[in-house]
Amino acid sequence: MLYLIGLLVALVFLIVSIVKIKVHPFFSLLLTSIVYALITGMEPDLIVDSINSGFGDILGKIGLIILFGVTIGTILEKSGGAFVIASKILNLIGEKSIHLAMMLTGYFLSIPIFADSALLMMNPLNKVLSKKTGMSYAGTTAALAMGLTASHVMVPPTPGPIAAAGILGANLGDVILWGLIISFISLIPCYFYAKNIASGISIPILLEPITDPEKKPALWKSLLAILIPLILILAKSVIEYPGITGQDTFFKRIISLLGTPVIALLIGVLLSLLIPRKLDERIFSSTGWIGESLKIAAPIILITGAGGIFGKTLQNSGIAEVITTSFSRFATWFVLPLFVSGLFKDNTRFINGGFSNNGFYSSALNWNIGAK
Repeated sequence: MLYLIGLLVALVFLIVSIVKIKVHPFFSLLLTSIVYALITGMEPDLIVDSINSGFGDILGKIGLIILFGVTIGTILEKSGGAFVIASKILNLIGEKSIHLAMMLTGYFLSIPIFADSALLMMNPLNKVLSKKTGMSYAGTTAALAMGLTASHVMVPPTPGPIAAAGILGANLGDVILWGLIISFISLIPCYFYAKNIASGISIPILLEPITDPEKKPALWKSLLAILIPLILILAKSVIEYPGITGQDTFFKRIISLLGTPVIALLIGVLLSLLIPRKLDERIFSSTGWIGESLKIAAPIILITGAGGIFGKTLQNSGIAEVITTSFSRFATWFVLPLFVSGLFKDNTRFINGGFSNNGFYSSALNWNIGAK
């Protein structure tokens, strides 16, 4: 009972500190871990070890992966590559099927780019197409948002699924494969909701410029940074899948190396540098695109590390065995992580300025707490 009371107090403390007191999520998670450890009577040495190993272990697995994923997304967004991909999808599907077009556009864009950033980036195009086709702006926006969310929470190299895979020790290739399958299936009810329900809402459209045509790069360059890392990671997963035997050839060793997530995403970063027409300080400097990527990735990495601390503290306290024993017959217990992660995601968005900060804090909390 002490463990469960400690967990309840810790969660209340975490929510209040973030939502009401507006403490930075990194320090909230860190303090929550300590509060929980003290309530459950953990030894001081074990508390310190949980903090050090929890933070170091998780960042050692996914710190660079998150950074590289953010860098790819930032370069795609700033160079106009993401806009080119979106426009191509729209052309292929057709403006008459605008709900499907916006949903699939959002789905694919949110794999390399944060969903919030992609929504802001696609909003001008969404407005123009809604106005041109006479469709409800609310319906097309709902389709875009749900497409963005579906892949954002399930398909690497978006940092969220990468963080979850690292925390749980899951094979990233499997996460990509099943993430694609499940998230794509989820688009079916989302499509009918956007087309038949959300489209019943009328919202006035104020048009604004879409983008500078001179900034549009070649489509194939824009796709390389997304597709090549995914292909390499999936290829590594295939050749190392249980039951698939084969000689330890040079080709297999190369794929095993290049398909390692950190190497694959590093290759993606290098390929993304082919997109801009000119490589200069606007891209490489501390105030340029690369510098902005570091600023964006830093809070995500820190909060992910703090989530690792909380997870390690829970693990070292022995609460897993208590929960398994006490609640093994109650399926509703498994709903708790979903409820908590949803609560954090909804509230922290307002705390951190919502779209102005791209929802980074809320997303990171959602990844780490939900993954536990």
